[in-house]
Amino acid sequence: MDDVDEAVLGRVRELAQETFNIYWTDHALERMDQRDIKDQQALRVLRSGTLQGELELIPDNDWKMTLGRRCAGRLVRVVAVLGESELVVLTAY
Repeated sequence: MDDVDEAVLGRVRELAQETFNIYWTDHALERMDQRDIKDQQALRVLRSGTLQGELELIPDNDWKMTLGRRCAGRLVRVVAVLGESELVVLTAY
């Protein structure tokens, strides 16, 4: 993991400590319901998951990423965008 990855992951974990910093898209909430992923599992992934693949720099200099972690015996992944002062959860699987 390089310095950029570590910095981005550190910022994600910092923001994820307070739920008011997290915006859940309707799509993410629907997929979590369909896939039986609990809110607490997705939060655990944001707070202590590892990067799955590469960071993607998207318009507005935001970072898109997939984070993953084992929760309740299965690997849960969360796709999120790191903005300046918020996390936007796009989906989970």
